[in-house]
Amino acid sequence: MVQAEFQLEQAIASDVEKCMQYILEQYDFKLQVKTNWPLNDQTYGEVGGRFIDSFFRTRLPEIVKQKASREGHLYHIVAAKKPSSRRAIEDVLLAWYNPQFDPEPHAIRLSLKGHYKGRASQPNLASLRKALAFYTDRNNLDEHIVVAYCPFTPIEIPESGFTMEFSKERPIQAFHLKNLSEKNMWLGDIGSGGQIMLSEIENICSTYRTRVEFVELMTAKATEWRNRLKNLRAKRGR
Repeated sequence: MVQAEFQLEQAIASDVEKCMQYILEQYDFKLQVKTNWPLNDQTYGEVGGRFIDSFFRTRLPEIVKQKASREGHLYHIVAAKKPSSRRAIEDVLLAWYNPQFDPEPHAIRLSLKGHYKGRASQPNLASLRKALAFYTDRNNLDEHIVVAYCPFTPIEIPESGFTMEFSKERPIQAFHLKNLSEKNMWLGDIGSGGQIMLSEIENICSTYRTRVEFVELMTAKATEWRNRLKNLRAKRGR
């Protein structure tokens, strides 16, 4: 049972990667920004990441709809749409159907994470509160949170500003949030209740976990994180 579930989840992640790579091949991603002041790494990261998110939020529904109307699916992705709420954990909602693994379709909550690989930062994957709420909900057992990590390289141009391209040596990597290796995640003191952050981006690994195991792991990490913050604030208050 565990092996079959993990194989299904690996198939979903692989199909998401193939789908997004196909879109990059069909629509060459090009972005050029010109300014009259020099830009720093933080600006590169913030601007580039948001444009990558926007690119896929627009192109995914378009191309999946075109392929579904002609061929039935794009790497078993049969439908794609933008979420109805801006506060949703996903950037795009996908429907995945592959009868080889399951006669029923699965919903994929796809979270897009554009990241400037040269910047010393750790991408924010999800709100801890929203992740725990999702994985403890018994009404969405056929739904998955999949993260698509999209590294990019900004290239400075003489007029000031930058052009941007995807890192050819590090293609898009998709993984299930609950299966992310423990060494690749940590909790950050951002927002209300903390954020799950991506670390050690040079070697992103997955390991199978049940929903219950993920919730237990995150609950334990949240307790450690709160105790750490409490001790830090106590020291500052001295």
